[in-house]
Amino acid sequence: MAKYKQMPDGILDTERNLYIPETDPTLWGEYQTWLGEGNTADVFDPASELPMDELPIREFRMGRIGEDLIDLLISKGVITLSELPQEAQDRLAEKKYLRTKL
Repeated sequence: MAKYKQMPDGILDTERNLYIPETDPTLWGEYQTWLGEGNTADVFDPASELPMDELPIREFRMGRIGEDLIDLLISKGVITLSELPQEAQDRLAEKKYLRTKL
């Protein structure tokens, strides 16, 4: 496995498990230097690297991250729950209720 994988708008440093956008001048420069030394990066291919049976799990985790982010923004006073669309408020309330039943 190469140290880097090319992504659509950046690279993934596989050793540090770090995504580096093209707009990061320091780390992108490090990558360019590495390429200049004759190294080649693998190309990220989601079809071959992400098994389809993992997709529902990954989508669930991303949804949970979104919920946690909303909770954080509310707790810090950046937004209020009432600023979200009613459908989003209902879904969040439903999920919180269901989690208390687990």
